[in-house]
Parts: sequence; structure tokens; C-alpha cells
Amino acid sequence: MDKKIKILIVEDDESIRDILHAFIHQNGYLVVSASDGMEGYDLFVRENPQLVVLDIMMPRMNGYDLLTKIRRLSDTPVILLTALGKEQEQARGFDLQADDYIVKPFSYTILIKRIEAVLRRNKRHDLPDDIIRHGEVELRKKSCEIRFRDNLIDFTPKEYELIKLMLENQDHVFTRNHLLDVLWGEEYYGNEKIIDNHIKNIRKKLDCELIQTVWGMGYKISSENKK
Repeated sequence: MDKKIKILIVEDDESIRDILHAFIHQNGYLVVSASDGMEGYDLFVRENPQLVVLDIMMPRMNGYDLLTKIRRLSDTPVILLTALGKEQEQARGFDLQADDYIVKPFSYTILIKRIEAVLRRNKRHDLPDDIIRHGEVELRKKSCEIRFRDNLIDFTPKEYELIKLMLENQDHVFTRNHLLDVLWGEEYYGNEKIIDNHIKNIRKKLDCELIQTVWGMGYKISSENKK
């Protein structure tokens, strides 16, 4: 099993979450986990998993709402894992573009087989994901390099992380506070203007309109603006 494949578990029941984490990890995957929908969304943006195992009935943000937010950002495969087994509930999950639906109680062995099947169908992890290209900008994950028109550009670690986060989540509008939380951590209490300064420096180094300002909201990289 490819150790690079990362799976996000979002499950509010601690005992089930711990078992899922241990079992999936034992089967050769990297695993991150969240106890509610809000935490799950933050981890999804931050960790960029290749697959999500998602409970539906959760505090703060339920699984349907989290799936909707994920689909606004990505086509990452999502397996819904829930006690809600009625036909209309399963249909709603598929209408929201879930890739599979498993009803509790379930076999952990079958869950792994479902995960393998969804990953085979999706093939996302088989794509050359070391490089992200956006127009004339090329980000190389393994070497932590960013090139523009084939020239290596010197970025600070935080500038690199900011560009990588936004390239991996194109069309998502990031507020300054969200960028601070993800890149500096929730315990950072400095001025949010540090985000503006980093983006200003990035724009000086890249002679293109990579990061756009969304007035009154924040910043984004548009998937439609790649020329």
C-alpha cells in the first residue's frame, strides 16, 4: 500500500474514531481525524487528504453540510459512514456527490475494501501529484520549489505554504483569520496584516495575477485565471 495516501476520518464518537484510526493506519494509510464537522473542514483544507471517511450526525456541522463544503473545493472521494440507513438518506448523500455510503454497524475489513475500491475508481492518488501547475507558475512539493516561466523563485517558507494552500484549494476564498489559523496556528495573536504583507511580497516576486483580492472577504487563486 502506498504510504503517501492520506485519509481523513471525521467522526464524533471517540471510540469509533479511535478504532477507525487504528485499523485504517494498520492497513498502510496515513490517517488524520476530527471529532466534528468544523474541525474536519479545517483539517481537510490543511491536510489535503486523498479520501474522507465522514459521519453524518455530528455537532457544529453535520456530514451533509461538510460534504457540500468539500465539493465546493475538491472532487476528493468521500465515503459516508452513518447509522442513517433509509433510502432517502442514502439518496441525499449520493445527490451531494458522495462516492460511497456505509451503514453502521459495519465490518472494518469491508470498509478497507470499500476504501480501496473508491481509490481505484478515483485514481486521484495515481496522478503525478508532486507538481501543481497554474499558468506559468509551477509548484514542486517534494523539493518545496516554486518556478515561474521555468525560473526558480526564492520564497520564504511561509510564502511557499501560503501559495501551496491556495493552489490546492483553487476558487476557495480564504479570509485573513483563516490563513492565520492554518499557517500560523490558533495561538498566534499578532496583527492579521502579516497576511497582506506576505501576499504583497508574493506579488512582487511573481509577474502574474496569481493571488486575487476578493474585496471585503479575503484572497483566492482562481482556477479560471491560468493564462
